[in-house]
Formats: sequence, structure tokens, C-alpha cells
Amino acid sequence: MIDVSNLQNQDAIQCTTKEQAIELFEELAASGYRWRGGDSLLNNSNWDTYKTGTCYIIHLDNLRIAYASLPHIESNPKDYRRIILCSDLITDEFEGVDPEIYASMFEG
Repeated sequence: MIDVSNLQNQDAIQCTTKEQAIELFEELAASGYRWRGGDSLLNNSNWDTYKTGTCYIIHLDNLRIAYASLPHIESNPKDYRRIILCSDLITDEFEGVDPEIYASMFEG
């Protein structure tokens, strides 16, 4: 699970795998986000454009997402708040679950 609750305006999220981008978009779409042009995030991640250097820019004011390359983000630091690795947003979906219940989930 990816936690998008603490994202701020102009955060750039770098997804180093396509799977991360897809999971991120599922969470963002569930929160009402769309592409800057208004299209659904679930139609295309655009990850293949920059691959491991793909960054997604959060626009909180209108719940829109844009994308750019990591070198572009790094060369324009005044335009972006911070770069966050998508992997740093991944939470343990079993966090807070009673350890005995967690263990019982994997018993034969």
C-alpha cells in the first residue's frame, strides 16, 4: 500500500518501477486525482517515457498530476517542493495488526 496522505503541493514522486507507478496511481485515483488534462490516471502511467527517472508532480489545488524526468526536476529546484522516492511511501499493510492474527494468516 502507498500512503499518499502526507503529500504536499509540488511534491515530485519518483517511481523507479512501473509497478510502483501503477500502485501510486491506484491510490491517487481513489483520492480523486486525475492527469493535468483531466484524463483518468488509470488509463496510462506514462512511466515508459522516462522509466526509472519518471517523476509525478502533485498539484493539490486541483487534484491533478503531471510528469517530468528526474533530471528536469533536479535542474529546476525552485519549481518543486521536494523529490520523494515512491518506495518511501510504501507502508506495511499489516502495520498495527495483532502479531498473533498476522501469524495465523499464514498458517497451513
